[in-house]
Amino acid sequence: PPGAGAGPPPMLCGVQIRVLVCAMLVVQNTGAVLLMRYTRSMPGEGQYITQTAVIMQEVMKGLACVVLLLKDEGTLASAWAKPAEALKTSVPALLYLVQNNLQYVAVGYLDAATYTVSYQSKIIWSGILSVVLLNRKLGPHKWLGIVLLAAGVATVQVAGSQGAAASPAAEEDAAGKAVGLVAI
Repeated sequence: PPGAGAGPPPMLCGVQIRVLVCAMLVVQNTGAVLLMRYTRSMPGEGQYITQTAVIMQEVMKGLACVVLLLKDEGTLASAWAKPAEALKTSVPALLYLVQNNLQYVAVGYLDAATYTVSYQSKIIWSGILSVVLLNRKLGPHKWLGIVLLAAGVATVQVAGSQGAAASPAAEEDAAGKAVGLVAI
């Protein structure tokens, strides 16, 4: 059986590491959206260049990587040991850079709840495309999860469009919402 003979799961301060990581991801994902919306709504602060924020995020990630490399190996030489590998990792890095810029566009057009729920639609597409493109098999629990997530995203979209239809600037709201959803 999987995990047979394995010791107890890693703990930190009496809590399993996987539980801590899950909690940190929840805080990070919700906090990032709320901070993006808050900083864009502050008087005089809504006009900052979002690309600067994205570049600073990437600089912070880079510094974290440098610190970890120095801690583990004492040098940065291993980062350049395989140039082909560094080039391969640059493709997803550039895609994340574009994605992070699009997140700011989406947050500008969508309320925090709609953005957060709609952003999870990437999980739906990842599941479907892994089956279609990679010929992977998903079990019933995973399909159920994809269906429930799709139903949740659809419910939020329908509820949001019904609320927007009642407002006087419904056409502008719908156009802005469409831009936000496409950016996600």
